[in-house]
Amino acid sequence: YWDSVRPIPLQDEELVDYRKKDSLEQRRKDPKYLDSLDRKQNRFTAMGLILSGQTFNKRKARAAGGYDPLLKAINFNTVEGWALQFAGTYRKELEGRKQIRLTPVVRYGFSNKHFNAFGIGEYRFGKSYFNAITFSGGKRIYQFNNANPISQVINTFNTLLRGYNYMKIYEAWFANVQYAKGIGEG
Repeated sequence: YWDSVRPIPLQDEELVDYRKKDSLEQRRKDPKYLDSLDRKQNRFTAMGLILSGQTFNKRKARAAGGYDPLLKAINFNTVEGWALQFAGTYRKELEGRKQIRLTPVVRYGFSNKHFNAFGIGEYRFGKSYFNAITFSGGKRIYQFNNANPISQVINTFNTLLRGYNYMKIYEAWFANVQYAKGIGEG
């Protein structure tokens, strides 16, 4: 291969380096190696459940799924009282740089007895630069400032411990379509 592509032949040191890196790359693509990585990294942890959430990879299938932590799922505000919100994400890499991402979200407020659910679907594509089409819709809780400047965790602690509810919210049905395109490097 190198003889046909390079006008100058590879040096001995380059040949050794190439063979070593090529064999390592072949090992990294081996299904047994990928399965062993998945088994080790996909272990369920209490820290993941409570604080950070967790992602579970299936490298052979080029797919991953995950969930948000309980710390983010349980919250309190003056409109809903105690509320539970569960969100998960599924990502599938397709050929090339294409990718599909699905995120369902369900939420229930115990004081107002309202059930809210919405979903987000994203398709990423593009050869040179990233492009994405995103569809979302359903019924959800919004802050009056839609940039969501107050986190639910902070508002829960302020409301319960200090008696100050900073987050002002409303419930709305919505549908949204977005298109994004990368215009260059960086």
